[in-house]
Amino acid sequence: MNSLYELESVRQEYRGRTALELDSLVLESGHLLGVQG
Repeated sequence: MNSLYELESVRQEYRGRTALELDSLVLESGHLLGVQG
């Protein structure tokens, strides 16, 4: 039971981290596109 909770916690943390990385990637891409366009 405890290990399951830990696994879920790690999954949530990983998902949040990837979401932030994707957001920054999108922002960087949009900035590059804006500069080029």
